[in-house]
Amino acid sequence: MKTFVINARFAGMTVTGVQRSAHEIVSRLVSEDSDRYALVSPRFGSERPPSSLPVEEHGYIRHGHLWEQIELPRIVRRMGKNTVLYSPMTSGPLVVRRQVMTAHDLFPIEYPEWFSRAFSSWYRWLLPRLLRNVAYVLANSRYTRERILERYEIAEDKVVLCPFAQHERFTPVSPERLARFRAEQGLPERYLLFLDPVNPRKNLVTLTAAWRRTLARRQGIKLIIAGPDVPKKVNKPSNTALKEMLNDPTIQMLGYFSDEKLPLLYGSAEVFALPSLAEGFGLPVLEAMACGTPVICSNTTAMPEVAGRAARLVPALEVEAWTEAMDSLLSDSALRERMSEAGLRRAAQFSWDQTVDTVSKVLARV
Repeated sequence: MKTFVINARFAGMTVTGVQRSAHEIVSRLVSEDSDRYALVSPRFGSERPPSSLPVEEHGYIRHGHLWEQIELPRIVRRMGKNTVLYSPMTSGPLVVRRQVMTAHDLFPIEYPEWFSRAFSSWYRWLLPRLLRNVAYVLANSRYTRERILERYEIAEDKVVLCPFAQHERFTPVSPERLARFRAEQGLPERYLLFLDPVNPRKNLVTLTAAWRRTLARRQGIKLIIAGPDVPKKVNKPSNTALKEMLNDPTIQMLGYFSDEKLPLLYGSAEVFALPSLAEGFGLPVLEAMACGTPVICSNTTAMPEVAGRAARLVPALEVEAWTEAMDSLLSDSALRERMSEAGLRRAAQFSWDQTVDTVSKVLARV
C-alpha cells in the first residue's frame, strides 16, 4: 500500500501566491483522507505562522532548501519503498524520484533580474534536474506547461495541466457590507485597486504612468495600492516609484490585508488592475472576478487563458492603452456591470476541488 508524504515547507513561510495555492491544495487533500497523508516540514518552532494543517516538524536543519535536499529524502526513505512525495512549490529534493511536483512558473530562470542572484542561481541549477527527475510535474497553466516542454526535453505526458482556482471566500458581498468596510478602512467610495506593488513583476511603473494621464483621477476616483509591507518599504531608496506617489492626493497606499478581508477590498473596488509583466497563473484575476469586480490585465503569459473573454486585456507596457482601458471602464457603469457578470461566470469555471482531484489521480499513478 502506498504512503504519501507532503513536503510542507510552505507552512512556515510568509504567505504569498505560491504558499496560498499550496495551502489550498494540501488542506483539501488532508480533509478528504487525513490518514493517507503525512505532512512534514523543518523545525520552525515559535517562528512558524499559525496553521490549521497537521504539520509534523522533522530534522535539525532549519534552512528550508538544505532541509529539503538533505533531511526530507531521509524522511521519505524511512517511510518505506512505497512512499510517494508531493512537493507543491516548484521545489523539492532532487534525489527523490517517486515525487510529484507542482510547477508555478520558470521565472527565476527566465527573468533572473526579478530575484536575488543567489535565489536565481540556485533555481537555475536545481529546476532543470528536478523537472527531469520527478515522476510527474503538475503545471498550473497551459502557459507554464508549454514553457517547461519548450525549454526542457521532457515527455509531454509527464507534464500534466492542473489549473489553480480561487477560494470560496471570494464571492460578491452586499453593498451595505461593502459600504461599512470602506468606512472602517478609510477608503473612498470609488477606487481602482492594484496589489503587491513592491514586486517588480507587477509593473507598477506602467500603471502609475497611465494613472497620471487618466481622466478618472480628476473625477474623484482614487488608485488604491495595497500589499505586504508597503508602508515599511516605501521609503527604501530602490522604491522611487512608490516614493513619488506619497504626494499624489489621488493615490492611497495601504499595507497587508488578511485573506478574510481581501474579498471586501476586491468587492469595494470599481475595477481591479493587474498590469503584470508575467504570471504563471494569475490568481488575483480570478479572485477579483469571483467578487464581481471588473478586471483589466496584461495580455501576456497565463493571464489571457485565465481571464478568457471576461477581462479587458492590454499590452503590459503600453501606457496609452492602460490609460484608455482604465478611463473607459471607470466612466461606463453599464460596461462594468457586463464585465462583472462575465467575470462571475468565468470564475465559476475554476474549482480547487477539480485541482485536488487531478493531484490525487496523478499521485495514484506513481
